[in-house]
Amino acid sequence: MSFCKDAKWVGAKGFYAPKFLKSFNIDGSIDTAVLSICGLGMFDLKVNGSYVSKDLLVPVVSDYEPRGKRRLAYPIAESLGGEDYSHRVYYLTYDIADYLKSGNNEITVILGNGWYNQRDRIIEGDLWYGDVKLCFDLEINSSIHVVSDESMLVTESYVIYNNIFFGEKHDFRIKDNYVAKTTLAEAPKGELDQQKCPGDAVHRKIHPRKIYSFGDRHIYDCGENISGWAVFTQQCDKGSETVIRYAEEIEENGELNFVSAGGDEQIQTDVYISDGNKNLCRPHFTFHGFRYLEIKGAYDDLFVEVVHADVAVTADFECDNEILNKLWENYIRTQLSNMHCGIPSDCPQRERLGYTGDGQLTCDTAMHILDCKEFYIKWMQDIADGQNKKTGYVPYTVPFWGGGGGPGGWSCAIVMVPYFYYKNYGDKDILKKYYPNMLKWCDYMQNHLENGLVTSAEEGGWCLGEWGTPNNARSQIPEPLVNTYFYIKAITYMNEIAEVISINDDELQQRIEPLKQAMLDNYYDKATNSVLDGLQGADLFFCDIGLGNEEMLQAINKKYDEYNGFDTGIFGTDILIRLLFQNGYTDTAVKLLSSCKERASFGYHIQKGATTLWEYWPGWGSHSHPMFGASVKYLITELMGMKKGKQVRIEPKISSLLSKAKAYITIDKKKVSEEYEIKNNVINFKLYSEQPAVFVWNNKEYELIEGTDETFSFEL
Repeated sequence: MSFCKDAKWVGAKGFYAPKFLKSFNIDGSIDTAVLSICGLGMFDLKVNGSYVSKDLLVPVVSDYEPRGKRRLAYPIAESLGGEDYSHRVYYLTYDIADYLKSGNNEITVILGNGWYNQRDRIIEGDLWYGDVKLCFDLEINSSIHVVSDESMLVTESYVIYNNIFFGEKHDFRIKDNYVAKTTLAEAPKGELDQQKCPGDAVHRKIHPRKIYSFGDRHIYDCGENISGWAVFTQQCDKGSETVIRYAEEIEENGELNFVSAGGDEQIQTDVYISDGNKNLCRPHFTFHGFRYLEIKGAYDDLFVEVVHADVAVTADFECDNEILNKLWENYIRTQLSNMHCGIPSDCPQRERLGYTGDGQLTCDTAMHILDCKEFYIKWMQDIADGQNKKTGYVPYTVPFWGGGGGPGGWSCAIVMVPYFYYKNYGDKDILKKYYPNMLKWCDYMQNHLENGLVTSAEEGGWCLGEWGTPNNARSQIPEPLVNTYFYIKAITYMNEIAEVISINDDELQQRIEPLKQAMLDNYYDKATNSVLDGLQGADLFFCDIGLGNEEMLQAINKKYDEYNGFDTGIFGTDILIRLLFQNGYTDTAVKLLSSCKERASFGYHIQKGATTLWEYWPGWGSHSHPMFGASVKYLITELMGMKKGKQVRIEPKISSLLSKAKAYITIDKKKVSEEYEIKNNVINFKLYSEQPAVFVWNNKEYELIEGTDETFSFEL
């Protein structure tokens, strides 16, 4: 369903965050009532004074329409143009029959800027679209239409400032005064599409603990780094302000430390001005990433709402190593904090962008642990919409909001996300839909070869390879090595995809051997049987595409077993843990994941009090970045050996460093769980499955029927 022809896009010139009123009369019974609505950038909807949904921060962000010529921090023509890119605008539908009554009814909508009119954070360029606007169509009893049009009334709302990055300001002294009529607005130029991706929602409440007071300023600790906002009631003198500021970290003297969340230039702040009455205070059009908050002014009944995309956690892991348990918890908390407005972001406070590198790297882990099927369907569409139809280039953030990256580890999202989506959900149609986009990206990579290696990207943009190594965020591994690795890896996946969807891609496969040979010619040292002497895990990239050997794998294991920490970046870390598990070096993989090596381990962050994953090993930057969490899935898929497929396969890899572990996954709402404990050189497994599965031990297979609840014991 879409809007009927009589529904018009409306705005309100001269109003900052306008509140629209549509009054209408209903005679007789109400059998059906479906409201289709889009408010850009975001809308706050009530019908007869009540919210009709738990949805927050909707509609989801998209590449709404061409922006035209704008200032960009990096002067590249990504998705600002017109015909070379696709553009999309999402609307939502609600069944509101239970909210209507016979007689007079009212629909009220407040519009916020969201991403559509975000003009305050311009570090990436001038990337806003336009002024806020609204369109809706209410269809009653399949025949009557109540629509947005110029007859609607409008007033200034109490939201006198809102910005997705900086926060909001509410002035409760401003009362509804519907004296003006709306003005017609130009419809956005993107394709209108119904939103099926989950919106944001409140998932739980936290009652923060007061830890410091400085006169009328009070500092609270939520106990964990989250995304969401503070909620409280305010009752004080008219004109008095209550100000809340948010931060991830705190100074030794108790003051907030804003460095990791954007610094003093981008402090997340909400301000509420009293009208002398009792008011409930919370933002409508932003969210915050924080652990600590400072509140100044009158407040009562303070609590914090944890807000993120409406996706559920559908897996769990626990063992007798507390660092691994914390790592698991920290990843989930980080991933959820970075799922807002329909995009998997890099961080929930500073940038909040859908970086394709971070997103493709963590998508498989998220799909294993969360119920996020519709979420990634939407983001795959974003990637395709952002791809240049002529050149095949895929931007480094989608929807495009600037940012840096590389043609390999970032743009390969056009291949990686649909591939892992298929591996998790078995949806062949997704592969068919995006295979032409994958081919176009491969042609882009082929056109950026020099001496057989991918050496460049868009002029004026970044051309990164690896990222996030301990001593310097930008890796010392040459960019062409990493970008060519991803090109080869993607073609390898596409070969598997072609078989699934019955496509012959011999020409594409013929590209692999010359690419591999160029990698060997440029980087492999036969005398030492290494790549760049193993610099920051350079050998790993070769081993993962079949250019290594057993001796090289043994050297990798020896190096990291002795080092007991990471010298790798975001891609190398994922490859390292996977290769160790898959090649029989389970103890080294577990040792690394649970290491507490200073400035080079997850345990180092945890011992520093981290409740989320940090952006960089030494602790710089954001303290809620999911990118290093890609390797967390191997606790499920390799250590516990629980793999999805046509039939669930459970083939654990036992580590001498652990004596017990348990986990479960959920597939199509059916649970599969595994638990083991080692005592006196005997391992006891307890398996439960709500669907057919196979348990494998010492190369022997045991069939598990639906409803299995069984115990197995084996001598080690």
